[in-house]
Amino acid sequence: MAGELSWAEAEEAMGFAFPEDFKAVAATFPTGEFGECIYFISPIQSAESLGMFKDRLEITISSFHEGREVLPDYFPHRFHPEYPGLIPWAVDDEHAYFWNAVSPAEPDGKIFFLENTGPDWGAYEGSIEDFFIDILSGTFTHQGLYSDLGECPRRYDEY
Repeated sequence: MAGELSWAEAEEAMGFAFPEDFKAVAATFPTGEFGECIYFISPIQSAESLGMFKDRLEITISSFHEGREVLPDYFPHRFHPEYPGLIPWAVDDEHAYFWNAVSPAEPDGKIFFLENTGPDWGAYEGSIEDFFIDILSGTFTHQGLYSDLGECPRRYDEY
């Protein structure tokens, strides 16, 4: 999938660098959903999709900053624009998925996830592509991923 925007344009608009594994997924898949359960936005698809990515980031980060003030034990991580800080890259009905940025130009290579009702945080050491394969196949399990992600259909649907 060729995007209307370049990564340089998307990174300038967002103020941070996207990890290479995220770029690989976003360059392949347009905005849509994996397995009818994980919602993904490709920020390079169009100006509209970049706006959607930015809106989702702002809503998610605002919620997590507010949550951390009320229940600091549930939200032990820093969140964008703090560094190191988590940046959300996908959501589903029960979880949020993040990468950890150690600076505006550098992610640390881990994927973090949270069951939205907290406090079950988890981490996956590997690429976003491998994470998708492992959670949708049921190869990777974690108490914080309690839903039936492994039973989701094996397809991708564009919005």
